[in-house]
Amino acid sequence: MQTIKDMLLPRERVFMNHITPKWIVLHKTAGGSTVEALYDYFLNDAQMKSSHFAIGLKGEITRYVNPMIDGACANCCSDSTGEVFLQDFNRQYGNLNWYTISIEHIDTKPDNSSSLTFEQKMSSIELINMLCDHHKIPKKIGDSTGGIIIHKNICNTVCPGNFPYQELISFLRA
Repeated sequence: MQTIKDMLLPRERVFMNHITPKWIVLHKTAGGSTVEALYDYFLNDAQMKSSHFAIGLKGEITRYVNPMIDGACANCCSDSTGEVFLQDFNRQYGNLNWYTISIEHIDTKPDNSSSLTFEQKMSSIELINMLCDHHKIPKKIGDSTGGIIIHKNICNTVCPGNFPYQELISFLRA
């Protein structure tokens, strides 16, 4: 697996000490070209957005939030356009950031229409596989019991665009 490079965000920009995650949420950046630029964006974002990890175009993996019991500010709240199981969970337990690990994938196009590079895809599969094993997250399409979801499962968004979700799930389950 690729070495994970730490570019940790200040503690005040994360949710500290959240519970064990149920889901991994996959995102794409809708612009930007490097994991360093994404870090700068997170540092300066007024809404204090963040992600646990990002995967660059060459497959490099960067961690922005550590320890992993801390939550990133990437998912918040399911709305009426999200999957019913996430809406129900959100109503019962609150902010989804307390129950998710977020992974951004650099996409230079603002509509998230770039395909993942081969290196991104391989690093993503390896990282997700490792996170699922470590946190006992099911290696399946997410449902109320946990798993892997994409940002547009939470709310009406184009994120993560053309992410190869089905291919990823098939590979992880093989």
